[in-house]
Order: sequence, then C-alpha cells, then structure tokens
Amino acid sequence: MALPQVIIIGRPNVGKSTLWNRLVGKKLALVDDQPGVTRDRRFGDAHLLGLDFTIVDTAGWEDEDAATLPGRMRAQTEAALVGATVALFVIGTALFGTAVRRFRMHLG
Repeated sequence: MALPQVIIIGRPNVGKSTLWNRLVGKKLALVDDQPGVTRDRRFGDAHLLGLDFTIVDTAGWEDEDAATLPGRMRAQTEAALVGATVALFVIGTALFGTAVRRFRMHLG
C-alpha cells in the first residue's frame, strides 16, 4: 500500500524546501535566498508523530503565463496536487507580519 502524500505548496521563498529537509531528516533539497531554486517536485520519506508518509517539495506558486519558467514550475506544483492526500500551504513570516500590522492599524 502506498504511503499518504503530503504536498508542501506556497509562494517562492517561504521555507518549503527547508521544511522538506527537516521532515526527511537530511539536507537534500537546495535552499537559497534567491527565489526559484526549486523547479521540480522532490519526493522523500518522512515520519512524524507515529505517521509515515511521503513528503513532496514543490516550486514556488506564482500566477504567471504557462509558457514562462514560473508558469511551468506552477504546472509541476499543480500536478503534485492531483495525487496529494494533504496539501500543506506554507506562508512566509513577512506576509504574516504584514497582515498583523494591518489588523493592528484597523484596531486603532
């Protein structure tokens, strides 16, 4: 029986590959400050809280024309979602911080 697949998706440079490395227990996925380092799906075996599963690292999710490199990278991510048991959407702290600041401004 195949293991459940957990797909990590999110915008570029939010820590998807870092999380993937942590879950597989090895630094196999490239991590860099420059966006676009991950271009294809990467599969790995993971074990967390007594659960075994396949973890899938994906390229950054960008809304670009399908003919461009970011568009083709998005197509790889969309293909990974088809076989997913769970999709884990990762957001960066910069985005979270902006949302918190806006909420605080709204409160006065």
